Amino acid sequence: MIPAFGAFGNGFIIAIWVVSRTVGLPFGPESGTPEPIEFIDALATTFQVLIVAGCLALLLTRRHSLALTGVLGFSALLVLGLVVALLTTLSIIWSGQHHHGNGAEPEQHGLHQEMQEPTPWQDFQTSL
Repeated sequence: MIPAFGAFGNGFIIAIWVVSRTVGLPFGPESGTPEPIEFIDALATTFQVLIVAGCLALLLTRRHSLALTGVLGFSALLVLGLVVALLTTLSIIWSGQHHHGNGAEPEQHGLHQEMQEPTPWQDFQTSL
């Protein structure tokens, strides 16, 4: 039952993402304006597509085992984990500038915004 909820919930979020990037959502301050597709958005949606595929595989193969065993199974999971970690790290690094689709300049968010504020050490150095 849980894989069915996982597939449905993530599929619903994917559908909302596709609508918001193609024709725009029909409500809100920028209704009908499509959002730009950015790396971090596309990566998160790709992960959700993989979650839906995994949930459907669990639902369709209830009678069969999906166990990954041996060196091949361990290697596949290790490579998959490293790829997910690398892509997630890159998306966090690149997500500093965020567009809202209204033609305005990109806004600073997250890591990049924090990095632009002076540190206590920089404040101390400028006061000398």
